[in-house]
Amino acid sequence: MSETRFCCHCAGELRKESTTVGLGFYNVPIWIKNVKVDVCSNCKVRHFDAALLDLIVKLARELRQTSDELGLKIKNVEIEFEMEKEDNKDVYKKVE
Repeated sequence: MSETRFCCHCAGELRKESTTVGLGFYNVPIWIKNVKVDVCSNCKVRHFDAALLDLIVKLARELRQTSDELGLKIKNVEIEFEMEKEDNKDVYKKVE
């Protein structure tokens, strides 16, 4: 049984949703596919897991530093998480 969580902006109820999001840190555009975030049912604000954001910021920092050292320009970074079968039963039923 999971506890109900609420939005820090409007106190609306949060629900888990798999989505694609685009973030930019250190001038590095990062697209993340199939990431689970909490979305407010009221104001639709996305709430990210702090550990995930920390990982993305560290990745962007390292990519930026390395690309500057090598004289390269980062055009796009794409991360895709594998969908978990149990959490996405309906999607898999449609595919199978």
